Amino acid sequence: MRAGLTGCGFFLAAIALPMAQIRLGEETSFQKHLAFTALLLSYPAAVALHRWSQQRWRYGPVGAVLVLLFVTGVARSDALFTSWVDARPVVSWAASSGAAGRYLSSSADVLSYHTGDRADITWDSTFGFYSNGEAAIEQAVADGTSAAIVLPSGPSGHPAQDAGQAVLQRALASSERYEALTVPGNQAGTWLVYARR
Repeated sequence: MRAGLTGCGFFLAAIALPMAQIRLGEETSFQKHLAFTALLLSYPAAVALHRWSQQRWRYGPVGAVLVLLFVTGVARSDALFTSWVDARPVVSWAASSGAAGRYLSSSADVLSYHTGDRADITWDSTFGFYSNGEAAIEQAVADGTSAAIVLPSGPSGHPAQDAGQAVLQRALASSERYEALTVPGNQAGTWLVYARR
């Protein structure tokens, strides 16, 4: 009885996490919370597998569930891995022809790590930049504040970030201070690179 109640508690906690993220509309946090959901569901799954293993045909259902879990895990891992745009082309571009200065990107942490040997390049994240508002974004583009702006071509999975990126791309499209370059990515998309003239 106690194992069943504990399992129900874990099950309710497991479904609460992704439901909250679905309501917020954040894809990246949703994916992280799915990992916690799997962890919380491990106890009820272990109880169920234990009960099945006590039955007459014990190994059939247990083996089928384990194979299903393995295949699902591999498929999810592959889907997540291929959904991110490959950073290597931007890193190569920054290392070979990127000018010194401050760069703006939604992937600032990743790009900063991989271009760490270029001490003359500093990466700023768009997460705080977009919260300054539309007028500040347009003014930063007009002033040529960043030496380069690097954006993935696809959506971020966060509505506020996508709205900020749309404002930034409109400002860049009408700006004479930045030259648009296309750096190839992978099947998940390409990089949009705007270098200051």
